[in-house]
Amino acid sequence: MPRLIRHLLERHPRHEELVTMLVKEFAKPGRGPQPYILEEHQQYAKTRTVNVIWDELEDLTLEQRYDAILDAYRRAEGEPAANEIISVTGLTGEEAVAYGLLPYRVEPGPLLPNKRRGDKGTTKEILAAIKEEATQTIAGPSAKQLRYVRREDAEAACRRLRQKVPGYHWEVREGEEERED
Repeated sequence: MPRLIRHLLERHPRHEELVTMLVKEFAKPGRGPQPYILEEHQQYAKTRTVNVIWDELEDLTLEQRYDAILDAYRRAEGEPAANEIISVTGLTGEEAVAYGLLPYRVEPGPLLPNKRRGDKGTTKEILAAIKEEATQTIAGPSAKQLRYVRREDAEAACRRLRQKVPGYHWEVREGEEERED
């Protein structure tokens, strides 16, 4: 089998800015949905896997994303903590959906008995509520679906949506959409 040795590209021009922003997030998480830092700690080993979902990474190569995230860990938690990381992935919100990191989606379900299909404003209300809720999701306002990392976040979104659009039942679904062939 051939051996291929790749050298990392130069750092992205925004490397220092992005690292500084991530270090601040580690110290005091911001109010927005991004960056979303998902760490998985191994139970019996001192290792962790890190996924950072952040649209600010869009223009960086995979190597530059890795470099910025690992650099932020070094600065925030020190070299020993950075050495525990066995895998680093930096993704945009859209990429996180494709990667399967946002497995829960919220959708409008069937009408409740007190509403009738075709009631004036119903479709507009639903679309407006979805658009508003999307601004609070990791995938962002341009997302095609309301997607979440945790079931409890999706359930909280359902409660908010029920308040905004009474008469509809909102459902949490897991996994990809079922496709009809």
